[in-house]
Amino acid sequence: MKKVSLEKVNFLNATTDEEKLELILTQKYLTSFLQGGWKMYFDHLRTGVPEFPYLGSDTPPTRWIYPLDEYNNNSANVTEAIERQFGGSNDGIREITWWLK
Repeated sequence: MKKVSLEKVNFLNATTDEEKLELILTQKYLTSFLQGGWKMYFDHLRTGVPEFPYLGSDTPPTRWIYPLDEYNNNSANVTEAIERQFGGSNDGIREITWWLK
């Protein structure tokens, strides 16, 4: 049977507060993975920790697009919201929302 390591994060390896925060956020990500819905995904988008390599120039999606029902039933307000948030008519999944700026 494989033994589970009980070793804790060694803060002595971190020399700056930023490195310590990165260790804390990485541990939070690992222990919460698949446990809290979308919370860890949005924490990763907000903080950039942990850092993942991406293939090509594509980054992970940063927002949901408006549903088709909104366009069909509330098009004037959806158009205005997209214009105010993103400065155009782009309702793309990689547009940066105000809470990630």
